Amino acid sequence: MSQATKLALTVTLAGLASFSAVKPAAAGSFELWEGSTDQMANAYAGQASKAYDAGTAWANPAGMVNIPGSEFDTAFNWIDPQFYFSGTNSDLPGETQSHVKAINPALAPATFSVISLSPDLKFGFALKSPFGARIDYPTDWVGRYQSLISSLTDIAMEPSLAYAITPQISIGGGPVIDYLSVRQTQDILPAIGYEFGDIYGDARGHSTGFGYNFAGLYQFDQDTRFGISYRSRIEHRIDMKQSLTLLPALADSPYGPFLKELLAGGNTPGRGYQEGLEKFNLPDNLDASLYRQLTPEWAVMAEAIWTHWQLFQNISVATIETGSAPTTSVFRFHNTIFGSVGANYRPLSMPQLMLQGGAGYDEDPVTDGTRTAQIPTQSRVLIGLGASYDISKHFSVQAAYTHYFCAASTIDSTGTTLASPLQLPEGRLLGTYSNSIDSASLGLKLRF
Repeated sequence: MSQATKLALTVTLAGLASFSAVKPAAAGSFELWEGSTDQMANAYAGQASKAYDAGTAWANPAGMVNIPGSEFDTAFNWIDPQFYFSGTNSDLPGETQSHVKAINPALAPATFSVISLSPDLKFGFALKSPFGARIDYPTDWVGRYQSLISSLTDIAMEPSLAYAITPQISIGGGPVIDYLSVRQTQDILPAIGYEFGDIYGDARGHSTGFGYNFAGLYQFDQDTRFGISYRSRIEHRIDMKQSLTLLPALADSPYGPFLKELLAGGNTPGRGYQEGLEKFNLPDNLDASLYRQLTPEWAVMAEAIWTHWQLFQNISVATIETGSAPTTSVFRFHNTIFGSVGANYRPLSMPQLMLQGGAGYDEDPVTDGTRTAQIPTQSRVLIGLGASYDISKHFSVQAAYTHYFCAASTIDSTGTTLASPLQLPEGRLLGTYSNSIDSASLGLKLRF
């Protein structure tokens, strides 16, 4: 095995192995832009038209024909959302809380590769987390009857082919295999014994779904290209399971034995809820992009992405009703547009160095009237900075940083519609979220 091949395997396997520890965090709603380090540095401007590294295997597989040989890229993306709640619950008078942290930092790695089969035919592979969330409130917060943990882990694998029809036109695409795991927990206030404490509800499930990506790239001349990419919706059918646990004070109360017996049927190991087979749609999107090399030193780029968020409708949550499925929270998302512009600078005096930057606007599908404790996000402005350094003609290192500026968001939520007379209302959650997000990425790139 050659030294270059060993290094390629090391770079790729490092990215694959890091998925074992991934716990994604929310960005735009629960969409994650973080993937390629190079793309983050430009605030994702030009990602579907750059076509100069293996990151195009995900953003626009048609661009793989522009890569002269084979390439392996791995990115280690660290996401640190700063989401803090301040407010009250109408059913818990006197409990006003400030600066309650809602989301923890997380790792969202990605890996991309392009294999040259011939000058006009390329094979690509991409693995990343296109969606993810890990909302994790403290157990004593005032909104615990609406949400404690809202977790969504999504890992997508995309093999693809690209073919150059003419020197100007190339097409590419392939299947998307998508693994989705969801979990929702909350405290439940029982109608019997509520003065002693709560019941802890935990609903979870997972699914594998399938979709596709189809893309095209048009080369106006050697310096200008336009890319367009469509990624299909992916429908998941998730068999939700729930468990209900008496918290210690309630379990030790006079009502404990009765409630334990009541909940026993719903907590049977492996019990499936036929009505809990959730239809969970991940949205499709359309991406249009332009890249222009102005001079040997300067390049500029732009991006516009439409996302079909109206497809997303609900999340399941647990109830005390033991013989039926968990109930659902209904969301009224609207479709969104993401837009950004960016620039690259490669000084003639140091051509192995490339400096990058960009700015954009990420519209959120959640509005003030539909915001919930499970998805407390807000539209945001982002700024990206980064650099790439070619250690040799075969190996490069990259670094990028993005900051998302978010306005404060308000919440006025009454929780879910009760499906069981055995539990009391979740209360009306009133307050604000102060939000911002920092993302950083380290990338390794190997060409041969």
